[in-house]
Amino acid sequence: MKNKHILIIEDDRILAENTVSILKNEGYINCIIVDNINDAQHFTSNHDVYLILSDIRLHNEISGPTIIKNLQEQFNFEVIYLTAYTEDQYLKEVNQTYFHSYLTKPFTKKQLLVSVALATEKYLAKNDKDVILKPTKKELEIINNLSKGYSSKQIALELKISEYTIKTHRRNILKKYNLSSSSELVAFAIKNGWVINN
Repeated sequence: MKNKHILIIEDDRILAENTVSILKNEGYINCIIVDNINDAQHFTSNHDVYLILSDIRLHNEISGPTIIKNLQEQFNFEVIYLTAYTEDQYLKEVNQTYFHSYLTKPFTKKQLLVSVALATEKYLAKNDKDVILKPTKKELEIINNLSKGYSSKQIALELKISEYTIKTHRRNILKKYNLSSSSELVAFAIKNGWVINN
């Protein structure tokens, strides 16, 4: 995602800068703040924006969803709304656009990062077929234990979670990478350098 950007449409400068700080600390380096449709249009026209975090009510007359709707007619990106408003009238406006998620202020660092990670994964899955999404930390732990020949029961004991949860993770991992068996998964993981040799 080296040349792709996250655009933040927000008129609360302190909140916007705090959001950028959180994202940059997690490796999302290319983050830009704007607070109006002209700057949003100009930046998106000249840069590869894959994700927009937008407030709903801005200090000017044009709302966040109006800006998003205008940009979505021209560009392809994911959207996360960040707002203190939850009234039906605002939600109706939001629902006129395509968006990934909706975070109510004040949101936590974890809520923000999870939403951004999921939106990024969704964008990559739809737009970059050559990119192989890296497993999550928990998925990597399960894959590495599978490479040792452990059963779901043994992995559950090792990771101190239920056997049912392990089996659910295993099904989801196979589905995620379009694989049909644990042996295929282990081979795939070795090929991509995910298996840790002890």
